[in-house]
Order: sequence, then structure tokens, then C-alpha cells
Amino acid sequence: MTQIMTGNKVKNGMNLVLITLLSMTILSSCAKKDDRIRATVKTQQTNLNPTVSAQADQQGASVSADYKIATVAIPTQTGSGFTVSVELQSPSGEILPLTTRHENGVLDSEGVYSDSQRGLQIYVQARCSQDSCTKYTLIVTTFRNNQALYQAAAISYKDDCKFNSVSASYSAGSFIQSLNDAENKYNTQPQGDCPIEI
Repeated sequence: MTQIMTGNKVKNGMNLVLITLLSMTILSSCAKKDDRIRATVKTQQTNLNPTVSAQADQQGASVSADYKIATVAIPTQTGSGFTVSVELQSPSGEILPLTTRHENGVLDSEGVYSDSQRGLQIYVQARCSQDSCTKYTLIVTTFRNNQALYQAAAISYKDDCKFNSVSASYSAGSFIQSLNDAENKYNTQPQGDCPIEI
């Protein structure tokens, strides 16, 4: 009698688990996905010069100076302009989040981050375009002892799914000298492949 009761309890418990799993599967398959939602952070990129960038990345890594641009977010509107969140990846793989501010009519933003462990200074320059920050340009240059070793740059359009990127090192490619230089050197065009607002 005890074995029958235990068997029924196990059977009832299994039935409950199966019914729950079946219900969850049915409910999740019936849930309509919103096609209008897009990612607010871009993790994919289109390299503007893959051969040179590959050489530069290798050289930058060989001297532990390759601070790469990992993600670029869609611009966020504030009461006085825009901010853009970016993630840099350090030479050892750590993620360094930063936010550039483009407010009160000041479109350009810049700053320096010191990596004392590697003896590096990382100089960041960023620009939002005047038309509601639809184009965002970012240059990250790594220095050691006042010598530029590695540079990563990104050009991102608000309605694109990916951002454009390029890198250079002390002997591969050429360093971008300014935000104006970046915009003149790389005449990129928006793709408009992610135009849906969230």
C-alpha cells in the first residue's frame, strides 16, 4: 500500500512538472515579439580597413597598448543635449565603460584615462553631429611616454545596426590627428538599417 501511494505521488508530481513545462512552452510560443525593438548598444562593427587594422591590432597587442572600442550605444537625449555610452576593451580584456557628453551646444568632448599598470595614457575624443547626434565620431589614442602607440576610431550613425571602425599603430596605418581629420579621411555614409525608435 505504501509503495502504491509513493508511486502515485511520483506520478502526480511528474504530471505536474510536465503540465507546467507544456504550459510555459505554449505561452512563450504564443507571445508575440515586438519587431519594433532594436538594441540600444551596438556590439557589431564594420571595419573600414581590415588588413591595416589587423596589423595594427597585432602590433598594439605586442606592446600591451591596444585599447579597442567594444561597443557604442545609441545617443541618449538629456535636457541640454546628448550623452553616448561607450565600452573600451583593455589589452587584457577588461571592459572600461565611459560616457561622452555633448551638451549645452558643445558638440566635442575629450578626456584622458591613465592606465598606471601599463604606463599608458588613453586620450579620448568624441563628437556628436549637430543634427540630434545622428552621427557620432570617437577616437581613442594610446600613448606611452608621450609616444602614440595605438589608435582605435569609430563612426556610428544613430539608425545603423553596426558602427564603423578602424585602427592604426606606430607602424601600421596612419594616426587620425583630429575629429575633423577623421570625418574627412573616412567619408562613411549611414546605412539606415535599424531605423525603429524604441
